[in-house]
Amino acid sequence: MKRWRCAFVIFAVILVLSGAAYGFSVYKKYRDTLKEMSAAGVSDQEDSLPEADEGDDKELDPFALLLFGVSEREFLNDAGCSDAIMLAMVNP
Repeated sequence: MKRWRCAFVIFAVILVLSGAAYGFSVYKKYRDTLKEMSAAGVSDQEDSLPEADEGDDKELDPFALLLFGVSEREFLNDAGCSDAIMLAMVNP
């Protein structure tokens, strides 16, 4: 009986350690990918900005659009309900 208990404890410790190692490796890959994406995003955005005309001095302010998709169901005597709501932020 004591031998089975010892084997079970050793198996449980190995299982916990291997799970922790796998979790750490997934976390490290996630962190490296996130760093790579954020570093690539900054350089790509700077390179892809459009050139402003020299004579065009007015700046455009960012604005938001709220779009509703409304439908009527005559067989339910429904005056209209919003099926879809979309919020779009535009930064020109």
